[in-house]
Amino acid sequence: MSMLEQVHSLVRWLVVLSTLVTALRYLYGWLAGQTFGDLDRTLWRVFQGVFGLQILIGLVLLLGGFNGLRAEHAVTMLLAFGLTHVSGRFREAADKVRFRNGFLLLVLTFVLIYAGVARLLGWGWLTAGL
Repeated sequence: MSMLEQVHSLVRWLVVLSTLVTALRYLYGWLAGQTFGDLDRTLWRVFQGVFGLQILIGLVLLLGGFNGLRAEHAVTMLLAFGLTHVSGRFREAADKVRFRNGFLLLVLTFVLIYAGVARLLGWGWLTAGL
């Protein structure tokens, strides 16, 4: 495994962590009826930044070796990353709507990430035990 693949493998955990932290904060803000503030914007930016870094590393890796599964993985991840930018549509919405929509975008993004990684790995660990 190349050093860049190792970095890509490590950064995925930062993506998972930032997704989880942001999703939990947005879920809490939504259910508790809190005000959408600077912390919430910062969490979203950190999530997008870490995910964007992961996308860039992945695209560089894709240039090093191209096959169908890697291309499918890349397209799925690019769709997931694009989905994170839909949040800008809700800037003027009420706080509760911003939290709810942000949370739902995070869930959908995570589902796409999960599916993209699972497909790259041949779905073996996705359906284990079924």
